Amino acid sequence: MFLYLGRLNYEKYAVNELISVIFPGEVALNGEPAIAIWEWTTDAEGEQKSLSMRMGKIDSVRAASPGKTEIEFLKDSYYWFKGTFQGDDL
Repeated sequence: MFLYLGRLNYEKYAVNELISVIFPGEVALNGEPAIAIWEWTTDAEGEQKSLSMRMGKIDSVRAASPGKTEIEFLKDSYYWFKGTFQGDDL
């Protein structure tokens, strides 16, 4: 299991908000589960501090550079994510 806690910025909707990403299986394998939970500063309906959660899978994993791996997940969802990790850092 791999758990990432960080900050999310997305236009005016998420400004330095908390995001948690959980990979219950192997983070380096396509098709493994991925779960993202985050808070909006203000969502599209104008509600402040609303929570969102998306569950899906890892869609692609590739070597970005020596020691770094690029991962994309939840691409079947309206909000999908792309990140780079090195060791235990995403």
